This record gives sequence, C-alpha cells and structure tokens, in this order.
Amino acid sequence: MNAAAQNHINNPYSATVNGVQTGLAGCESAPNCSRSDRCLRANATLICRVSHMQPSGECSYFIPNGVEATRNKVLYSAAEETTTDGRGYWSITDCWTVLANATRFTESETQGYRLPQSLCQDRHWVTDPSQPPVGDEANHTLVLHSPKESATTGGFGYWNTHNGWTTRDRATRFTQLEAHHYPLPNSIGRDRHWITEAE
Repeated sequence: MNAAAQNHINNPYSATVNGVQTGLAGCESAPNCSRSDRCLRANATLICRVSHMQPSGECSYFIPNGVEATRNKVLYSAAEETTTDGRGYWSITDCWTVLANATRFTESETQGYRLPQSLCQDRHWVTDPSQPPVGDEANHTLVLHSPKESATTGGFGYWNTHNGWTTRDRATRFTQLEAHHYPLPNSIGRDRHWITEAE
C-alpha cells in the first residue's frame, strides 16, 4: 500500500498522513487549485482554514489523498432557494448562493461535514443538478409514500402533485433529480419518504 492510500480525514481537525494521526487544517485556495482533486487538504471536512501558498502559486503543503474523486455533491435547501431568489446551494466562501457558485464536494467530503444552518433545516446533499442525469436518475422511478397516511385514510398514502395524498396508481412519478428538489408535503407523523416504484 502506498503512502497516499493511507492518507484520510479523521474528523474536522485531524487526519492520518502517511499512517500517522496529525492535526491538519484545510486549504483556502482549494477551490482554485489545479491539484485539489488529489490533495487531502482540499477536503471540505477540514473546517480550519489557513493560507499557505508560495509566491510562485505552488502549494507548500500538498498531501496526496490517493484517490481521484469526483466533485459532484452539493448542499441544497429548497427553503433557502424559494425564499432568497434562487440561492439554495451552499458555498464554503459565499454561504447560500446560486448553483453556479456552489462548492462541489466529493462523496467522502460529505461524510462528517458540519452542515450549515438553513431555513426549516432542510439542507441535504444532492448530486450536482448541472450535470446530466445518468442511469436511474433519468427515469421516473420514485414516488412519495406515507405509511401513516395510507393506514389512516384507507390507502391514500401516495403523493400526487395535483391532488395531494391518493392511491398508488395515481401517484406522481419523479426522477431522482426531481425528488432532490421537491419540497416534501405534510403527512401524518411526518413519515413521508421516497420509495422506488417497485417497492
């Protein structure tokens, strides 16, 4: 196993580097760095930010993370988006902003990232909507279901965007992308959740 493969984030303030646990701060230059996809210090979980760029523009503390990760996760809040003129995406430098300015995270960076405050506390991770959907994301395969609504109203536990709670055969089908952005309706016990059409 090479040294880079051993490097990983432990918590927001420390990491294991070359097999040794150490305190580690993040990099404020990561959003503009050409090597950020390969550097452990670009991990957004590290909330301590320090400046460490050389006059030449080279990073003096590059730590390989051993993984070529895809930055395709963004933090989204439907409540923020609808009440602040479309600023429903999180940026580590600008707070709630438009999608074009949102910080893109890797899957591993979403783990343990301290979620910011949002209206209704509805912020959650979504796959970057500016990227084209692939596979199941392009298919209308999800429905909103509330077991308590279904049990209380004789089977009317599936959501229809025009009629509200209804039967399964009349439920609106959503893509994964649509589901990420759809504001969840009220339900008995607030138990509404997404299920696949096959469930």
